[in-house]
Amino acid sequence: MIFLVLAQQYPNHKGIILAAQSSWNLSSLIKALDLFLSTENSEEFINQIRWLNQWKN
Repeated sequence: MIFLVLAQQYPNHKGIILAAQSSWNLSSLIKALDLFLSTENSEEFINQIRWLNQWKN
């Protein structure tokens, strides 16, 4: 996965969120992003790589 390689090459990033676009419709993508933004602390997300599925209802 290119994102993992980039994260290793640039270890000091503000966080990367991944989503398999083919498995999302726009409505559920927006809801998951909203849930992510309203529940996650930006300081705790630094240098992490996470899948958006974690916030999918």
